[in-house]
Amino acid sequence: AAAEKLSKEQTDKEQNPPNWPSSVHVIEADDQFVGDKQALFDRIFSDDGKYTVHPWGAEFPNTDRYGGYFNETGRDFDAKRVAVLLKPGVHRAKFNVGFYNSLVGLGREPGAVELDAFEVLNGVGADGVQHGAGPGALDNFWRSVENLTTAPGRNI
Repeated sequence: AAAEKLSKEQTDKEQNPPNWPSSVHVIEADDQFVGDKQALFDRIFSDDGKYTVHPWGAEFPNTDRYGGYFNETGRDFDAKRVAVLLKPGVHRAKFNVGFYNSLVGLGREPGAVELDAFEVLNGVGADGVQHGAGPGALDNFWRSVENLTTAPGRNI
């Protein structure tokens, strides 16, 4: 079946940019962003404090020793979905990819969006320790990272 084409009247009604729901975050690159990007990422992925943020090196904002990891116990069957869309440019922050989180670079190619690092912590208990030999597959498939690069020399 052929796809239905939208009329000019229908397309003129769509706001550009769209009126995104609160679960979609469009983030400016550092040269346009005002504030503490790491704190924003931590707020988004702790779900405004619903899940615990365990900061490391919090006294060093905007360095590779800043940011947290999250105790996501109970989040694996949550109904909330979150998308973080990074505009092209450099983003000096660490992104913790939680359950049902999508991190997407909006550049024409992956090199157009550079993020310091991203992290997926699986099997980490409330004590901050990895338990078991490694994460199971169920801890990974509800997350996605697409179309970006990490800073040179950084581990993900």
